[in-house]
Amino acid sequence: MAIMSTAMSRGRTAAFALAAGVITISWTWATLASTGLAALLLTYPKTLYAIQIVVGGSYLIYLAVIALRAALQGKDLAKLAETQPSRAEFRMFNRRGVLIHVANPKAVMAWVATISLGLQPGAPAYRPFVILLGYAVLSVIIFSGYAIVFSFPVMSRLYANRATLD
Repeated sequence: MAIMSTAMSRGRTAAFALAAGVITISWTWATLASTGLAALLLTYPKTLYAIQIVVGGSYLIYLAVIALRAALQGKDLAKLAETQPSRAEFRMFNRRGVLIHVANPKAVMAWVATISLGLQPGAPAYRPFVILLGYAVLSVIIFSGYAIVFSFPVMSRLYANRATLD
């Protein structure tokens, strides 16, 4: 959802930056799960919760402040989407993608489940690498696809029309 809304409100480049952040952390969780470190975090859930609360909570407060400032300034999102983000904004969108996924508790659980299914006793040693490579390819296709498809102005109009019907 974050990639889609960023693509509609800020354009394709910003959405690609956000997608890259999500992909980076998701791939990090996958790597940690395949090496057993994610299982360690699940064994000590307070550590994982602390990371999620501190990072995720701080990030949500930051987003609330940014949204409030934007609402008070009355920014025109259509014009904003037509401008290319600066390098600083590009890095900010990338960080946003990283923080969104670091604070996502389902990501760790999903990767532990995926890796545990793929690494049954007697599985070949190369299997974690195949899983990681497969994920890398799929995530780039899927998340970049969101950035591309939802950056077209017609998608913004369709989404806005759908939102008014609900």
